[in-house]
Amino acid sequence: AALMKHGLELALEHGLTEDAATFYFILSDQCFRSDRYEDALDYLDRSLEQVHKLGSRPYEMGTLAERTYPLWMLGRWDEVITTEADTDKEMLDAGGVVLSLLQSAVDIYIQRGQLQEALRVFHLFDRLEDSTDVQDQSTYAAVRATLHRAEGRHEEALAAGLVALEAAPVLGPSFQGVKQAVVEALESALALGDHAKVEELYAFVDSIPLASASPYMAAQVQRLRARTAGDAEGLLAAVQEF
Repeated sequence: AALMKHGLELALEHGLTEDAATFYFILSDQCFRSDRYEDALDYLDRSLEQVHKLGSRPYEMGTLAERTYPLWMLGRWDEVITTEADTDKEMLDAGGVVLSLLQSAVDIYIQRGQLQEALRVFHLFDRLEDSTDVQDQSTYAAVRATLHRAEGRHEEALAAGLVALEAAPVLGPSFQGVKQAVVEALESALALGDHAKVEELYAFVDSIPLASASPYMAAQVQRLRARTAGDAEGLLAAVQEF
C-alpha cells in the first residue's frame, strides 16, 4: 500500500495521468480485500477523474464497472442497476476490467427476485467461460455458483464454488471471487447436508492468516455457524460484524 501511494504521489506530481488512474484503481482493490468500501469508492471516483482526462472509453468502462462492487456492498443497489442499464455488450467487450459489474448486478437481481434479469446479465459475459485468465475464471465460477443456488441446483452451485476457490493460492483468500465462492459453497453444502464439505470450508476460512482475513468472510461464517447451531447470540454478533 505504501509503494502504491508513493507511486501515486509521483504520478500526480509529474502529470502521469494514466499511471495515476491505475494507482487509484489498485488502491481501491486493496480496500476491496479488507472490506473498506467507502475508501474504495473514493479511490475509484478519483481514478475516474483521471480517466476522463485521458479520454479512454475502456478505462472509463472498467472504472465504472469496478465502482459497482463497493456500491453493492454498501447497499446502494439502485446505482449498480443504473450502471448496468447504461452498459451494452460492446462496452463490456471493449477491453476494460468489468468483472465487478457481473458479480454485483447478478446478485442484486437475484436478491430482488428477478432471476431472468440475473441470467441476462450473466450471459453478457459468456466469453469468460473460455478465458484462461485466473481472475476471469474465479469470478465467473463464483457468479455461476450464485445463480445455481438461486435456481435450487445446490450440487452444481457447490461444484462451481469449489472451482472458484481454486484461485485462492494465486489471487489470495480475500479476492472478491473467492469471498463470494466461500459463501455460495457453504450455503450449498449446508443445503445438501454435506457436513464434511462444510467443515472443510470452515477450515479453509479459519486457516487464513489474520493479515489476509476478510471481515466480510468472517461475518458470513459467523452467520452460518450460528444459524446451523440455532445460536441467537451468534446471529446478533454476525449482524454487528456486518
